[in-house]
Amino acid sequence: MNDNNPERRIPEDLVPLYNIVGEEKYKLIIKEMGGVSYYIPNKDELDIAERDRGIFEDYIIKGMKINSVARKWGLSASMISKIAGKERDKRKKK
Repeated sequence: MNDNNPERRIPEDLVPLYNIVGEEKYKLIIKEMGGVSYYIPNKDELDIAERDRGIFEDYIIKGMKINSVARKWGLSASMISKIAGKERDKRKKK
């Protein structure tokens, strides 16, 4: 049976991926990455990760004062310190 309907040929949970990337890239993804589980973060997680990298850059790399960084990012100075520490730890592990 030759079924050209991709929604019948691929697993239901992969239909959104197929619809986003198209058939050619979908097949490439399956070929290169098939059989392995991956976690795809949601937008909020990516936004927070980007914010945390920005905080680290401002506070540690650029040397901005903690209160200035806190104002810029709308957080408390203690949160800036915690976030910068976590980012530093992440970078040490790499």
